[in-house]
Amino acid sequence: MSFSPAPVFVSSSAGTAKVGQPVGFWANASTHFKSGILLGKVTDVRFTPVQTSWITDQGQSGVGAAISLAFANEGSVEVAATVTYSVSYQIAGASGWVSSGDIAVSDSVVVMIEDSSEPSPVVAAPPAKVVRLVGENCHSRATAFGCRP
Repeated sequence: MSFSPAPVFVSSSAGTAKVGQPVGFWANASTHFKSGILLGKVTDVRFTPVQTSWITDQGQSGVGAAISLAFANEGSVEVAATVTYSVSYQIAGASGWVSSGDIAVSDSVVVMIEDSSEPSPVVAAPPAKVVRLVGENCHSRATAFGCRP
């Protein structure tokens, strides 16, 4: 029987950012349990996050459940998190949890960093569409309630 922690997923506050603009990153690590049969006995395993370490392919690093980073260079940046879980187990009928060490799980996300000196493109809004509730067919009776003259 094998017990593994749940996968870790890294999220970011933006998929694209400007040079120097802070971007937030966080991982979904939380205490969770797995159950199974070990040596013929029901066994519960508890995974408790004890540390989240961050590193980027630009050399930045940090520790914490969430982190905010700003990047000095444009291009794609990979940000990776490694969550270290404390593992403990309890066999059915036992009164306490037994610590059995740590295990690490990782994930990463890529963010695009753009040159902050380039102006952002202006995107024209689509024309507004108006729906009117009218009393009659406006083509045959233009003066009906709600119809435009």
